[in-house]
Amino acid sequence: MTPFEHPRDVLNDETIADAIRKRLTNEMAVENGEIEISVSNGLAKLTGEVDSIGEKMLAEDAVAMVNGVLEIKNEVSVDAKQSRPDDELQEEIPSLLDSTVELDDATIVVSVQEGVVTLAGFVGSEYGRRIAHRKAMILGVKKIDMSALKIDPHRLDGTRRLRSAVKLLTTASVMLCDSHSATIHEL
Repeated sequence: MTPFEHPRDVLNDETIADAIRKRLTNEMAVENGEIEISVSNGLAKLTGEVDSIGEKMLAEDAVAMVNGVLEIKNEVSVDAKQSRPDDELQEEIPSLLDSTVELDDATIVVSVQEGVVTLAGFVGSEYGRRIAHRKAMILGVKKIDMSALKIDPHRLDGTRRLRSAVKLLTTASVMLCDSHSATIHEL
């Protein structure tokens, strides 16, 4: 015990494990009994199997809220009972990433093979990595590999959203002009 700790503030591993079990039991999206918990010196280790990567991450988030947890090792496996074609995931995930304001300047390339999503490129911070991971966690994804998604604030594209807006406005203007000229031609 350090000089700054009060005896009542020090939680033993079993007390932390009990608090984690209660938290997971109260978490509606995590089915009871799918996840095993062990705690050693504040390190919470999660094992077991769940139906989706979202459920796995929700369990980790719930554990992170428990007082006394210093670190989490999430070894829960995902057995996705509902699969989706890779091309569907390949189309949906980049769209989700592109529409996320927190990732405006990020340059992320997505590839999908047998339900495993690989995110590559650059984001500005760890927060950006986490947001990208969360956005890619959709139904049908079995695993997300982020080893090629690097943090480098100097490699960001600060004009990406502006270029998209200009492209959208240009397309809308052309459509409006075409519609207007068709109306004049009819007169």
